[in-house]
Amino acid sequence: MSYDVYLPFVVAAVFGTVGVRLARRLRPAQATWLLTCGAVTTSLCSLYSLMLLAWALLARFSVVTSVGDWSAAAFRRHDPVSLSVSIPAAGVLGFVCWSTARALVRHARMLAQVHRTCSQLPAAIGELVVVADDRVDACALPGRPGRILVSQRVLAALSPKQRAAVFAHERSHLKHRHHLHQVAVALAAAAVPLLRAVPRATSYAIERWADDDAAATLHAPEAVAGALCQAVAGQWAPTSAPARRITALQRPQRRGGWTTGWVIVTVSIAGFMALIVTSAEATTDAGQLAQRTHGPAARPGVHATHERVEALLLRL
Repeated sequence: MSYDVYLPFVVAAVFGTVGVRLARRLRPAQATWLLTCGAVTTSLCSLYSLMLLAWALLARFSVVTSVGDWSAAAFRRHDPVSLSVSIPAAGVLGFVCWSTARALVRHARMLAQVHRTCSQLPAAIGELVVVADDRVDACALPGRPGRILVSQRVLAALSPKQRAAVFAHERSHLKHRHHLHQVAVALAAAAVPLLRAVPRATSYAIERWADDDAAATLHAPEAVAGALCQAVAGQWAPTSAPARRITALQRPQRRGGWTTGWVIVTVSIAGFMALIVTSAEATTDAGQLAQRTHGPAARPGVHATHERVEALLLRL
C-alpha cells in the first residue's frame, strides 16, 4: 500500500479546523451542507483507511492467510506497513467502531421515541403542542406529522409577533429535516474524533438557517431577535452562539452571494469525491499486494515440493 492510505486522516484534520472556519463565511444553508457532506465523506474514507491498515496486520496470521490463499511470509516481505502502524490502527479501529455504534444506537432510540410520541398525539390538536412547563422552551419534533412543542411560559413571555417568529423557526427545522444533518455529523465525529468541532458548527449553522427562514417569512428579523432574547433571558455571554445569532439578525441582510457560496460548496464536494477516488486507489494497492503474495509462486517451499512429487511420478 502507498501513502494514499494516510491521506484521509490529513484531510479530516484539516477539514475539522479549516472547514469550520470556512462555514462561518457562507450562508447558513450552504454551511450546513458543506459541513455535513465534508464530515460524512472524510469519516467514511478515514474508517476505510483504518480498515486497510488493520487488514495489513491480520494478513500476517496463518489463519487469515489460509482463507485468502496467500503466503504470510511473502506478505511480510512486500507489505510496506510496519507493525508499529498496523497494530495501533487496529486498536483505533476497534475503539471508533464501538464509539460509532454507541452513538448510532443512542440517536436511533431518540428518533424512534420522538416518532412514536408524534404518532401517538391526536391529529385534532394540529402541529402545535403546548406543555405545562415553567421553562422558556420550544423545539421541533420530527415525525409523521412533525410537531412543534412549546411551553406555556413561551406563550406568556412573547408577543404575538415573537410567537409567530418562534413557530416559523421551528417549521423551518421540520421542513428542511435539520435533525438528519445533526445525526450525520454526530456519527461522523464519533467515528473520527478529528471532526469533533463539526457538530457544534453544524448546530449553529442550522439555527441560523431557521432564523433566516423565519425572518424572511415574517419580513421581521427584529421579531426573531426579540424572541431569541426572551428565550435566553440574559443567560448568555456576548460571544455565545445566541448572542452571535442575534447580532447576525440585526445586521442588514446581504444581497447576492449565493452563487459564490454554492461554487465554494461545489468545489469542496469535488475535493471530497477526489478523496473517495484516492481511497479506491489504496484498495487497488492492497489488491495488487494480495495478488503478489497469492498462490504457489509466492510460497517457494510449496513450489519445490510440487516439483519433487512430479519427479517421483516420472520415475514410476
